[in-house]
Amino acid sequence: MKQLYFSLFIGIILLTGCGEQISNDVINESEQSLSKQKAISHVLNSDRYTHFKIHVFYEDGASPYTDKIGLSGNNTWDITLKSFEALLASKSFNIIVPNSINQMKIISKQNNSKWSANQLRELGENIVPPLEGKDDINFAIIFVKGEYIDSENILGVHLSGTHYAFVFKDVVIRAGGGSISQKYIEQTTVVHELGHAIGLVNNGIPLHKQHEDNDHPHHTNNSECAMYWAVESALKISDIVRNSMGNNELNLFKAEVIKDLENFK
Repeated sequence: MKQLYFSLFIGIILLTGCGEQISNDVINESEQSLSKQKAISHVLNSDRYTHFKIHVFYEDGASPYTDKIGLSGNNTWDITLKSFEALLASKSFNIIVPNSINQMKIISKQNNSKWSANQLRELGENIVPPLEGKDDINFAIIFVKGEYIDSENILGVHLSGTHYAFVFKDVVIRAGGGSISQKYIEQTTVVHELGHAIGLVNNGIPLHKQHEDNDHPHHTNNSECAMYWAVESALKISDIVRNSMGNNELNLFKAEVIKDLENFK
């Protein structure tokens, strides 16, 4: 990986209950990245900005799910919208999330079956708008084909020190399930990775009390929250989303991480 320096939580391969291996989805290259991540998080406390905007990019052939979820009447991207409205309620932002494919930006085919951290970073830096706009704080989620080079089962990744994250569309599809399940799997991945991008859990935004999983840094120990570690795995996410899907839940963040934001000054 050309002398990338990973923290212990990416350098160590984590074992799942069924014996498969996945890598942690928070990729940290250096202490400098951690410093940059803290700076990104602290922008959330600025009174200069009125809008928190999520941009969606997708590779040709890796378009996100949109439209309604089953018979609920809710748009698929209402999950991301309502999750971040709940998370950032104490910050008084106007949360802007696209909800149709024509509000998202297509990028050309990248022709990558295996993505390295360097390749992902190069793509993100080339297409994502700056973190700070005139009135906006900008974050982005990028859908690509293929998979992460270190694991065929990791659904998404965030590169520490950046304000964007990635979803591997092919891995989402491999996770299986019907139409509603697929949408919940994808949206849970989006919420999870964007959560890392803003600094959850203890990755720029401090904990208001201990709820970080000691075995899976930067993930909560609450298995019902989108920031739980197993959300990153195509092998385990179906079990995680089943309850949210059954209850038609739109906010996927739980009290622990919401309190982190309320206490973040």
